[in-house]
Amino acid sequence: MEKYTAVNLYLDRDLAGKIATQKALAWNKKYVDNSFEYKNHKDLNEFLINPHQEQKRSQRLRAKF
Repeated sequence: MEKYTAVNLYLDRDLAGKIATQKALAWNKKYVDNSFEYKNHKDLNEFLINPHQEQKRSQRLRAKF
């Protein structure tokens, strides 16, 4: 990855993923953490499978009240 000028990170939001992200960010400024794009999911795959999960959860909560 050293030959690239920018590296976008989409790592898991669990402890191991956060540690790996922090290490990469410390290595070089070209690494960019993009996990905020799926912040309400455990990882990118879960977000891609069910991108409206958080919206559905909010709708269920509103329906109860």
